[in-house]
Amino acid sequence: RSRGLGDVYKRQITYVSFVPGSMAALAFFNCDDLGNGEAYLRVDYSTQCYTDEWMLHLIYAVAMILVFPIGIPLLYFFFLWQQRQLLDPIVPSTGKRGRMTEDKQDTLTVIALRDQDATLVPLSFLFEAYEPQYW
Repeated sequence: RSRGLGDVYKRQITYVSFVPGSMAALAFFNCDDLGNGEAYLRVDYSTQCYTDEWMLHLIYAVAMILVFPIGIPLLYFFFLWQQRQLLDPIVPSTGKRGRMTEDKQDTLTVIALRDQDATLVPLSFLFEAYEPQYW
């Protein structure tokens, strides 16, 4: 089954939302202690930290940490790991993998091979700026 542009955009949405989602989830743990026994969220001084209400929201914040700063990089790793042989293929003419430190031409050949592979298009935004060995 070929993948359409919709699949590409779905993955790029996670790429665009990764940083703001991670920042929002982690900001929940950044409390300013006022020195009088009270602490408030640095991003929202109307929310007092360590209260019962804050503890209820803690569950959601931990879930979002599992989704954003942990889950998205793991998801990307899983996608790339599944395609690692296509991302860093062996050059048919030499039987070697392209390594810029060993043979620049082999590396350019490998990049051309992976650029021609339509199954890698949905993931290209994750690897196209890197040498093949760093899939």
